[in-house]
Amino acid sequence: MRQWIVGSALGLVAAFGPVSALAQAPAADAGALAEAVARSGFTLAGAIEHVTRGPDEVPLSGGFALEGGVLTLSVTTSFNGLEGPVGEAEFREYVGDATQPMWTSAVEIYADFADVARAAEERALLALTEETLAETVAKAEELGTVVSARPAVVDGKAVFELITAREGALTTTTYDLLTGEDTAAPAQVAQASPPAPAPEPAPAPAPEPAPAPAPEPAPAPTPAPAPAPSPAPTPAPAPAPAPEPAPAPAPAPSPAPAPAPTPPPAPAEPAAPAGTPVTFTAQQARSGGGVFNDACSGCHGEGANMVGANWSGKTVAELYQFISSQMPADAPRSRTPNEYLTAMVYILSRNGYEAGDAPMPGDPAAMETMTLGQAAPAPSPPTVPTPAPTPAPAPAPAPTPAPANPAPAPTPAPAPAPAPTPSPAPAPAAPAPEAPAAGGGTPISFTAQQARSGGGVFNDACSGCHGDGTNMVGPNWTGKTVAELYQFISTQMPADAPRSRTPSEYLNAMIYILSRNGYEAGTTAMPSDPAALATMTLQRP
Repeated sequence: MRQWIVGSALGLVAAFGPVSALAQAPAADAGALAEAVARSGFTLAGAIEHVTRGPDEVPLSGGFALEGGVLTLSVTTSFNGLEGPVGEAEFREYVGDATQPMWTSAVEIYADFADVARAAEERALLALTEETLAETVAKAEELGTVVSARPAVVDGKAVFELITAREGALTTTTYDLLTGEDTAAPAQVAQASPPAPAPEPAPAPAPEPAPAPAPEPAPAPTPAPAPAPSPAPTPAPAPAPAPEPAPAPAPAPSPAPAPAPTPPPAPAEPAAPAGTPVTFTAQQARSGGGVFNDACSGCHGEGANMVGANWSGKTVAELYQFISSQMPADAPRSRTPNEYLTAMVYILSRNGYEAGDAPMPGDPAAMETMTLGQAAPAPSPPTVPTPAPTPAPAPAPAPTPAPANPAPAPTPAPAPAPAPTPSPAPAPAAPAPEAPAAGGGTPISFTAQQARSGGGVFNDACSGCHGDGTNMVGPNWTGKTVAELYQFISTQMPADAPRSRTPSEYLNAMIYILSRNGYEAGTTAMPSDPAALATMTLQRP
């Protein structure tokens, strides 16, 4: 498994001309690149979509490259958008190994003059047009697999310059930056035709068909969350008891049979979907628990609700790839492969998957055959004893009239009644321990509206790894300030795209997490001032 280190140069493309460098590559190198891209399961369009985090971050250029025989895929973005002084712009490169089952990109913020100058030129060109890099790449996909794309100035004309691969060969195509039209469609055809000069008479009868306009790529449908299994309908069990003495006791037996029909939940046993079963041993889970408690529990609590709906249908190999390359958020790739493996096993054991006799293999190819589902522990054991009490309802009505008659008899009971009256006095003392819910300093305050807004951000950016948000503010955060929690979330999360949300979105997402971890909304809004957040101390609610 290849590891990437954020901030390394990686030498993916030459400065000031990634596309031109590819176009001028020797034929053998070009052929090798074309074949490697064809074997890869990734596309430049998919990478652009992956790193696009809203209107502020704009993809500028991107492409595949062979570095030391390894195929890489990178996208350069302007994190602050296309407007504003170029001196205040922040340029990023997302780069990752395109031969792995999952493209996991490391992020480099450009500091080298050559990189910044190239990205600034691309930013200035894109600011002139309504066309986007993603739209142009989608258009060029009709010509073959897009290997690279960038805005550039070619022969004094502003264009999108793209390289496509088809049948082991690379071809350069340019589109007008302002109109999106192919700038050299006739010339491009002429370049392709010289290999077959002999059939000259053929062109006369055959009119040249105009290339069909590229269809707009349909946005990927958002997967609907899996519906929760509906509870089994409770049968109406009113027939057995005969209400002979009085109608009042008759309804009493009716709730008794209600628990009897609980056996239907038994079909919830299949924790893992089709394919090789998800297997691991209890020993692996125990070993992983030690790693998890040391490296993960500070953010993820006890490990429950971590394999959310976003992971359903993905493979164990994809989960392992994510954990081993992105976690812990403050020190990714800092554990051994076996530690990452057992930590993942522990997480699975906390999310409904059960240990067995076969260990979880360390081979990615074997993990690729195991598909994740929304596992839940089956509550079958408690349902077994419930059928036994069913005959009890018959004798039940007989004793019911008895208590009605003796009830008035124990008149002396009122005498002890005044004794409990002093107990209400200590009752008001109970609310007192609830007061220290926010630790010392300023109380932790936020509104329900802030929590609701944060829930939308959380579901979009966090729920895939953090489930419903519970068990996230673990004991490692006790005694720390809300400012420290905000600083961590806003600079480290999401793990695959840190600092990709607005300050307001990070604030509201943090508030939603607090609301899911025992802190209650009130009438005072959470301030966004770091100095004010530093006065609020976290503790276990």
